[in-house]
Amino acid sequence: MTLYQGNTRKMSVSTDSNNVAQYSLPIGVNEINMNALIGQSLKVVYGGEIHCVHCATKTKKALIRDTAIVA
Repeated sequence: MTLYQGNTRKMSVSTDSNNVAQYSLPIGVNEINMNALIGQSLKVVYGGEIHCVHCATKTKKALIRDTAIVA
């Protein structure tokens, strides 16, 4: 099992030469290929801190737009 740590950004999508959607999730300094994880278990843990995406300052609020949270 691979462990990634860091601030999570919005998942991005692009298409390859065969017009297949390629999804990637930025976590810290890593870009995780989400297509490679299809059919596998994934665990995401909230570390209790929110940081500004521009200056990395710790904050108490998160601005969430167009986001669905599934529990």
